[in-house]
Amino acid sequence: MVELDAVFHALAHQVRRSMLRRLATGELTIGELAEPLQMSLAAASKHVKVLELAGLVGRTVDGRRHVCRLEPRPLSEATAWLLFYEEFRDARLPALRTLPAVHREMILPAAAHPVYRAWLTPDVLRQWLAPGPYECVRAEVDERVGGHFRIWHSTGGEPAGGFEAEILDLAPDRRIAWRWGFVGPDRSAGGFDSLLTVTLEDTADGGTHLILRHERLDDLAAAMPEVAAGVGAGWNGALEKLTSALKVN
Repeated sequence: MVELDAVFHALAHQVRRSMLRRLATGELTIGELAEPLQMSLAAASKHVKVLELAGLVGRTVDGRRHVCRLEPRPLSEATAWLLFYEEFRDARLPALRTLPAVHREMILPAAAHPVYRAWLTPDVLRQWLAPGPYECVRAEVDERVGGHFRIWHSTGGEPAGGFEAEILDLAPDRRIAWRWGFVGPDRSAGGFDSLLTVTLEDTADGGTHLILRHERLDDLAAAMPEVAAGVGAGWNGALEKLTSALKVN
């Protein structure tokens, strides 16, 4: 249990979770881990030390280069501990069973960099991030891990809610992840946390393969089933607008 305490403590901070997600793709130096997080090497080193103490990260020192790698064994032990309660959860809390995720893939006629920026630049977001007949009238982006991401919608000139999100991961030109929420017109009601991940891959002809996955929609489905049922169609419409916006920009 002492080791599990250290693992769950390490996982409790979003910066350390972001570091682990990136290390899952391969070894990185502390400088490379710090870069998308917009933090100093000293601050990043403190987070890496916590991950090391939990056994989640190994480090190789080569002169002044500190190369980090993911050590999966403690994660496996934490998963096994959680799975012990899965049978109880399924029997007593059926409402928590996962709603199928929304998964969309498309090829965009633009390089990865402008596609990546289209998800983070307010002026561009206003051109496309609204489903169907809705219009995006305002966008705010605090571009850092832990930063806010806010979208205001209107229809017929009237406020129509939007999105309140937190940026969980930024891998420039490759991946963005958000803790994504839906809010009503007064923006005080709702929330309905979900997870949105967008991954970008280069294509042979200079385009971008976009993979969108929107999951953990159970809270939204319980509170606003009609909105949850329309998430897939909403992304279809927004991504069509994204294609048009990329041609303009």
